[in-house]
Amino acid sequence: MSNIKDTLTAMVEAVDSVLGDGYARKNPDLLGRMMQAECMVVSASIIQDGLYFLGSEDEEFTMMNVN
Repeated sequence: MSNIKDTLTAMVEAVDSVLGDGYARKNPDLLGRMMQAECMVVSASIIQDGLYFLGSEDEEFTMMNVN
C-alpha cells in the first residue's frame, strides 16, 4: 500500500475513533483538510532542513530524509 493510502487510512481510523464510526467517510472535506495540513508540515520540515543545510558551515552536516 502506498504512503498516501496508509496515511489516509490512519486518518479515517483516528477520526472515526474520536467522532464515531463512519464520520470520516461522511465528511471527506475534513479528511482533505487533514491531508493538506500533513503535507504542509512535511513541506515546512523539508524547507527547514534545506535552510539549515545552506546556513551550516559544518561540512559534516547532512540533510535528513523526510518520509
